[in-house]
Amino acid sequence: KYGCYLSFQPTLVDYTICAIKTKNGYTIETPTEIFESDSPLHEIDKFLFDHTEYEPRVLALHGAAVEWNGKCHLFLAATTSGKTTLTSYLCQKGFGYLTDDCILLDRQNLCVHAFATPIQLRSGGVEVLKRYNALPPFLERLEECETLVRAVYTPSNIPSKAAPLANIFFIERTEDENDLMKMSTTERMTALMQSPITNYPVTGDYLRFLSTLAQKIPCYRLRYCDMNYVKELIQNG
Repeated sequence: KYGCYLSFQPTLVDYTICAIKTKNGYTIETPTEIFESDSPLHEIDKFLFDHTEYEPRVLALHGAAVEWNGKCHLFLAATTSGKTTLTSYLCQKGFGYLTDDCILLDRQNLCVHAFATPIQLRSGGVEVLKRYNALPPFLERLEECETLVRAVYTPSNIPSKAAPLANIFFIERTEDENDLMKMSTTERMTALMQSPITNYPVTGDYLRFLSTLAQKIPCYRLRYCDMNYVKELIQNG
């Protein structure tokens, strides 16, 4: 899950999380509760996610980000929108990999920092990439329980520095349509308000930043059935 960001060096922590094997599964002990589960790693990851705090200079968004010609392009959407498969496809076609889950947008310079955790593909995504002849090499199988089976890998083409933000795409996968639609400032603000990965207090400063972002960065509704359409859209500017 955390790839190169996971460290086994001893560090000071404020609390301990335990997963204890039992006859019927695992007992999970966190500082706030004790409960049973058959997917302990998922529960630990959820606890860490729920308690993560981000630096004030960063806006953390839920989505994916790739780099092309030194510029960053964001894909914002809900889970099951196809963003993981799309990101993997683009990375196999030469795009730089910035993130597939948590976008770290620097509020001061509007650059996106790489947070290159491993990509986790569902079986459907693997099949799609096979059809496009874009299946990544060296996939590892991750199976925690029957409902949590993934093919996991980390792209090698990770940019060494933050990339300035060029476009924001609010994506939707379709059966047979490819189209790109510009958004009004009001539509941009509404969509951006729904995109953070964590709950931010709706302060004046927060709203002013979103308004600046909505006005400075081109935002689009992107509906696609063909991932090659998205690749050419970005490559052709």
